[in-house]
Amino acid sequence: MDTFYSQEACDRCGGSLRDGRTMSIFNKQCICIDCAKKEKLRNDYYVAYTAEREAVRYGNRNFRGIGLGECFSDSLRHILPVKQRWFIEELLNSEIEDTRLEGKGVLEAAERQAKAFEAMPKTYETDGQGKGKGDDAIVYLHYFSPFRGGDWWITERDVEERQIQAFGLVRLFCVELGYIDLEELQTCPYIELDFYWRPRTLREIRQEIGEE
Repeated sequence: MDTFYSQEACDRCGGSLRDGRTMSIFNKQCICIDCAKKEKLRNDYYVAYTAEREAVRYGNRNFRGIGLGECFSDSLRHILPVKQRWFIEELLNSEIEDTRLEGKGVLEAAERQAKAFEAMPKTYETDGQGKGKGDDAIVYLHYFSPFRGGDWWITERDVEERQIQAFGLVRLFCVELGYIDLEELQTCPYIELDFYWRPRTLREIRQEIGEE
């Protein structure tokens, strides 16, 4: 921030800051207006925005941002929670080779979930499966909270390019089908994406948790 008003070149593209500057929503870079416009077109812009807003809300005015996530595919940036995003990048950037190799393995597992996300049916496409209750619908993604309990099993994703919501089975205070806010899951510090999930039906999930 000391050089924010004095520097002449954009930290992102190297272009002139003569026509204006702003702080990146993703990290602490000082960027030009063109780069700021490009940020708003990213599919993880609203996750970055929400994460920063929540950090400020709880008194963290030096929030580092969620990072550009250049090692992640566009699909993975749609679904990866912020804490796991940081975790993978820290592994990949480690000075220890074994840790970097571990990071590559974790990233590969996460990217497999991203491919499952891309193959997932769009909203309403599984209507009527399993006597109208959706029990024959396939669960493609699983989020969970290891600290506070709770599970989110996702069967459908939004039809829009910006993935605001999904549909699936939620277990919190009760178990019920409903819409799930993906951006909320990504920015919650207590929720993780199950990197090693294998697709199965809602019926199987209900049997496992005793909710047939």
